[in-house]
Amino acid sequence: MHPLRFYVPEISPGQCGLPEDQAHHALHVLRVKRGRSMIVFDGHGASAPGTFLPLHGKAFCQLSGPIRHDRPPRVDITIACAVPKVDRAATLIEQASQLGVSRLIWLNCQHSIVRPEAAGAKMKRWRSLAIESAKQCGRNYVLRIDPLTEFSAALEEFQKAKKAILWAYPLAPRSLSDWVIKQLYPLLVERAGVPLALLALIGPEGGWSRREQDLLGAIPEAMSVRLTDNILRVETAALTCAAIIAGAIAVETGNGHDITAV
Repeated sequence: MHPLRFYVPEISPGQCGLPEDQAHHALHVLRVKRGRSMIVFDGHGASAPGTFLPLHGKAFCQLSGPIRHDRPPRVDITIACAVPKVDRAATLIEQASQLGVSRLIWLNCQHSIVRPEAAGAKMKRWRSLAIESAKQCGRNYVLRIDPLTEFSAALEEFQKAKKAILWAYPLAPRSLSDWVIKQLYPLLVERAGVPLALLALIGPEGGWSRREQDLLGAIPEAMSVRLTDNILRVETAALTCAAIIAGAIAVETGNGHDITAV
């Protein structure tokens, strides 16, 4: 029987109290029995084994082993994209988490349609989904979700940090797969042991505005890439990008490169 996984904001030696929502899930949904094996993780790479301990209507983890710290991801992937319509954002979050995306930035573009409030119910629900996805897929890092951010502000942040920037564009001469083969693979080998940071930008359904394309075109570090020969929805494009990059990292792992070394 696999140990259950629960999120706690901070792991401390001895006993860890589960947050209210996690305790409710354990006590009233899963009906976990006292002494059941479990793992707690803090969303920042730390985890520890323990056993379930219900006490006075609350839930605790009695640690039974050391606190471990995962190495940071070999490629720190940030996806910045417009917010999809309806509830497709939830699908994007759940699957981006499974694919190892570190950060998701909701972009406010000129052609954006959905513009959620920073402190609104949607943001709260999306962050809960990121935690639940991490629980399910065995990941000890929780996907960070930024509130709505102006396109120019997101671009400026990564440009100042001199991070690699890719932006999806259906008419781009180079495909993302070609970039992975000719640039990402050699970079992973050349800089083995050094974490890489990458920003992938996905535009809204109406596409990038002329001004946004001009801003991207003026940045030497920014490269336009074609994802497929078809026009993709926002969430499909974001997940296609994440999957191609995640697959490249997995290939390097299989070739014997330690992609998680710091």
